[in-house]
Amino acid sequence: MCEFFKFIYAIKKLRYLLLSIIIIAIIFPVFFIFTFSIFAQESGDILIKKIDFNDYPKVEIYINFKEGSNLEYLDLKQEDFVVLENGESVRGLSIKGMDEIPNPVGVVLVLDTSGSMKGEPIEDATSAASFFVNEMRSIDKIAVVSFADNVIVQSEFTSDHNKIKESISKIEARGETSLFDGIFTASELFKDAENIKHRYLIVLSDGADTASRHTFNDVIDKALQEEISIYSIALLSPEFKPDDIKNISESTGGGMLSTADSKELKELYKKISKKIINQYKISYTSLWPGAEDINISVNIKKAELSGSTDVSYENPYYSPAPKTLAFDSKNYFYLALFNIWWVKLIVYAVVFAGVTLLLCSLISRAKYQDVC
Repeated sequence: MCEFFKFIYAIKKLRYLLLSIIIIAIIFPVFFIFTFSIFAQESGDILIKKIDFNDYPKVEIYINFKEGSNLEYLDLKQEDFVVLENGESVRGLSIKGMDEIPNPVGVVLVLDTSGSMKGEPIEDATSAASFFVNEMRSIDKIAVVSFADNVIVQSEFTSDHNKIKESISKIEARGETSLFDGIFTASELFKDAENIKHRYLIVLSDGADTASRHTFNDVIDKALQEEISIYSIALLSPEFKPDDIKNISESTGGGMLSTADSKELKELYKKISKKIINQYKISYTSLWPGAEDINISVNIKKAELSGSTDVSYENPYYSPAPKTLAFDSKNYFYLALFNIWWVKLIVYAVVFAGVTLLLCSLISRAKYQDVC
């Protein structure tokens, strides 16, 4: 008789255990919401130079344009921009041009003063560099570094543009070409300039490196470490192949311009100043503070011209179980559903039923033990 009760109890125990597992399996997953985003590559005429998350969920994006893009010559307004985050139009959008941004731009003018620059080339180079200084805003900070046998910091960062032009006027040409050392030293000037967020080097050279201690890779690593964009100007000759400075510039988010005529240097410096000044800051508050990956789409359309770019990033403050949501959307359907009173009632009833079945199982076991 006792064996019979053992058999019946085993069946009941297995039934209650399976039922409890099913209930838990149904309820448990609804408390986990997974958000997915689309990953894409940067494309088009728009270049995203920097994404700033220091005040997240406020996001700041700095953009300018690829060389030769007609967009860089337009006076763009906020209505010309459409910015999406994971396919949704962002909120609190603000677009400001560089002339509206109170933060100074930091530029180091890096000039080749080797012997091959003697005469007209160095005269035209210093004249073009002074012209560049005049093109920048009064708040922008500029420094000057020259390189030949050795590297000389002609002027530290200052917004006194007359002082900068005076230091440029005293430069003379003689010696070898320590190109890499010049760029490396110029990059180091930013190490103690934490208040300068927008960082650039403009490197002018008429020859390859012949005397540096630092290497090609040292220069790129240092520039990336200090978050510097390097623009270069190659004064061409039959002997000079500017592959190194071209690759350095492209590796740091800049670009290279070139000419064989030193009289054209002023125009090249003007192009670079326009590229630096004609950038925009996009500000908004992120819609997706709980998402792990976020896709940003920037679209510009004015008159007959348009451009777009997409870039994805990992949310720097992602938490697998965010406590708050910035807004309601279809991605949070289940959480919104469980805010409805009758849905809560059903869930509570199911949980209550599961607990009751578990108690019944325990009571049955106790009775069985009494019988046996």
